[in-house]
Amino acid sequence: MSGKRSQRGADGRRSVGLWLAGAVCGLAASAMAASPGVTERDDRTVPAAAIDDPAAVLRGVSARVAGPPARLADDASFSADADTGADSDADSDTKAGAAAAEAALDVNEGGSPRAMAVSRSVGEPESGRVVGAVELPRRAPGLMRLKVVGKRDTGWGTSTLVAFVARTARTLAALPDHRGVPLRVGNLGLRDGGELPWSHSHRSGRDVDLAFYAVDSRGRPVAIDDFVAFDANGQARHRGRRLRYDTVRNWSVVRAMLSDAAVDVQHIYVAEPLRELLIDHARAIGEPEALIQRAGVVISEPAFAGVHDDHFHVRLYCTRNEIVAGCFDTGPRWPWVERFDRAVGMHVDRAIAALGEPDATLRRAAVGTLAALHVDDRRATEALVFTAAHDDLAEIRASAHAVLARHGSPWSFPALLRTATRMSDPTRTLQLIETSLAVARPAHAASLIGMLGPDCGGFAARLA
Repeated sequence: MSGKRSQRGADGRRSVGLWLAGAVCGLAASAMAASPGVTERDDRTVPAAAIDDPAAVLRGVSARVAGPPARLADDASFSADADTGADSDADSDTKAGAAAAEAALDVNEGGSPRAMAVSRSVGEPESGRVVGAVELPRRAPGLMRLKVVGKRDTGWGTSTLVAFVARTARTLAALPDHRGVPLRVGNLGLRDGGELPWSHSHRSGRDVDLAFYAVDSRGRPVAIDDFVAFDANGQARHRGRRLRYDTVRNWSVVRAMLSDAAVDVQHIYVAEPLRELLIDHARAIGEPEALIQRAGVVISEPAFAGVHDDHFHVRLYCTRNEIVAGCFDTGPRWPWVERFDRAVGMHVDRAIAALGEPDATLRRAAVGTLAALHVDDRRATEALVFTAAHDDLAEIRASAHAVLARHGSPWSFPALLRTATRMSDPTRTLQLIETSLAVARPAHAASLIGMLGPDCGGFAARLA
């Protein structure tokens, strides 16, 4: 009986193998028909990217990049040429990461780790979380939290965000027309980040809502413990009172935030009519053109959320240390904001080197590091493909497959199929093909026609 079950299992695997091989070869054939001129594989090597610091677990792996690690060097599909440049002034590599490396470390210029408490944003604003969140005080100089924040327990963010809000409030409190009129703060996020029932974002500790300033019919500032929606003319009614959008003070908020050299503000979401009031006021009072231009870019009405006619929704970019620890910015990166490519690249180099280490803990941390960094350069992708195919531990191979499938690097499809055609283990071959189909696009298939197309028959026979 067990022999029959075993035979049926083998027949099932053979059928799946033939189906997958047919799907892959069919994709190749379709791409060939669409792009008959694409017959050569691009074998150009790509310099190693720079990575800064997501996997503190990799503290035992030096950041030197003299070539691919020994475990990878034997594979012909791995690009051997690498840029040996590393970021020598990595003043603090915050380790973060995926499940494999949750300890936070600081790596100084000499490369030695120092344990440290870290507050950081992980992931995206719409799907991330916070590590080591800090609570915004209920009251501070020039600042007042709305009551609803305490009821919801949504006063938590990264230390960077909380410090930014406090600095903004202090800056405003020093202005003559802001004395006695505190900055009123709404939601930041939950203590551990994650889904917030009242917002689509606010999940990774980098978002904060600020109430608009308002004045009454006599021009006197009105303190309201709530958000008030203003129409296109800047008018509102609240509890029977007529209110007007306080353009002067609200512009002061924008100016204070955009002038803060310690952070980079990515977005200030505001309804378009109110945005126009702010920009027009800035021009009327003779603000520097560079500041006005920057405000014109950063302030916008969100395309996929409410109109934001009752508050500022402010979002910060990931900091350098957060990026290397798994923080991920979505949306535009403004020209004046540093990219931290060299820092990221140093950590990518370290993770790639760790993939070749005999210590499984380091290899797990390396996969987690590349996952956290959303790495899509060719060298890192091919190292992950090699790990997915050849690592001794099924758990690590599965993690590498998951990262490849989730990130969908342009290099994934060619590397996965090229490796699959060279494998002798049917089970691992099928896993590589399944992952390749998860990331496949016509353009990826077209780039492999010259190599895979003629060999489809032999490839399918091997799987069977």
